[in-house]
This record gives sequence, C-alpha cells and structure tokens, in this order.
Amino acid sequence: MPERCQESGKSEEAQEGTFEAVEIETHRGAVDRQPEHQADAEEPDPADGHFLMVFLAIVFSLLFSLLAMRGERKERERADRLGIELEKNRLERELDARLNDADATLKTELQLVRSYLELMQLRMPDHLRFSVSAPPMAGSLRFPAMALLTLVENAVRHGIDPSTEGGHIDVGARCDQATGKVTAWVGDTGAGMQETAQPGVGLAKLRKRLQGFYGSSARIELHEAAPHGVLVELHFHPEDTP
Repeated sequence: MPERCQESGKSEEAQEGTFEAVEIETHRGAVDRQPEHQADAEEPDPADGHFLMVFLAIVFSLLFSLLAMRGERKERERADRLGIELEKNRLERELDARLNDADATLKTELQLVRSYLELMQLRMPDHLRFSVSAPPMAGSLRFPAMALLTLVENAVRHGIDPSTEGGHIDVGARCDQATGKVTAWVGDTGAGMQETAQPGVGLAKLRKRLQGFYGSSARIELHEAAPHGVLVELHFHPEDTP
C-alpha cells in the first residue's frame, strides 16, 4: 500500500508538471503571436490614403474654381461700370447739344426727354421705368426747348426718387384732328403730391413760356394720378402762335 501511494503521488506530480509545461508553451505561443497581430493592426490601409488624396484634390479644385469665378465676376463688374460711364458721357454730351436748340420741335424735345430718362435709368436701374411716345406731326411742330424736360426732371426728383418702390414715367403728346389742339403730358407713378403742395414758381414760369409761344389760350393742368402719382398736361393750339 505505501508503495502504491508513493506511485500515485508521483503520477499526480508528473501530471501537474505536464499541465504546467502545456500552460507555459501555450503562453509562449500567445506571446509569440501577439506582435504579429499588433503589426497587422498598426499597418495603414492603402485605400485610406487614396481616399484622402482624392478628397484633398476635390477640395483644392473647388477652391481654385471659386477664386477664378470671383476674378471673372470682378472683371465683368468693372467692364459694366466702364460701359455705364461711357454711356453717361455720351448722353450728357447729347443733352448739352440740344439744350440751347433755337429751332427745337416737339420731336427734338421728346428725344431730349428720352436721353435724359436713359441717363437717369443708368443711375437708378431698379427704381425707374419710362415710356416716351411722339405723334406723327411732332417733327414739324415748333416747341419751347426744355418745356417737357423741366416737368420730367421734377417727376424724377419729387416723384420717383422719394418713393421706396420707384415708379414709371410716361411722356407723350397727341393732336386732336378735329380741332387741331395738342396735348402733351408727363405722368409718373411716384410718391404723389403732398396734401399741402401748391403749384410752384417753376410751373408759373413754364405757363408763361407756353403762352408766349402759343398765345394766351395755352394752359397747364395738374392732376393727381390713381393710386398715386402726378399727371401734368400742357394744352395749346399751334395755330395760335403769335
């Protein structure tokens, strides 16, 4: 019996030694394999680098495109400003040439008004609209220079400019074939007349000029336009010219 117990003890010790050896080998194997797994985890993926390069290329391409578009826009704005200045100079020279026209007709007066309104529209493109119409007999009808232009200037200054929405100016003339009387007008859809407004010195002088040109029957009428604005009409008979 003692011998069997000793043998059994030795067997158990041998088994324990075997188990310890297996555990040591297993641990060594795990330790040996660990650097390989870490190396695999730390190695960068080539696809990630390619994606980053593509992304950066797109970003820089967009930036360069935006800068180029900004430069082109500045050049277009500069060209537009230069074109506007050249057009202003042309219109101003045309106005100066016609202001003192001793042989002015209704046609040349309406052309003068159109040039002035084109100039004003360049200065306030989103604020002013206009229309100018001339009757067939306008070219042969003598007319006091700047008579309509004075009214148009007044419409721009006191009607269109103060209005937050801007407005439309309509200028024209017509002839009554039955009576031969002519009516010329300047109307605007601007701020309109103030409640306390009274006919000014400018209208009195214009009436005097008109009567000196077409006789005492010539008159000026001032009306309020609906829903807002002013209409000024010049009535005269060409045959009454002194």
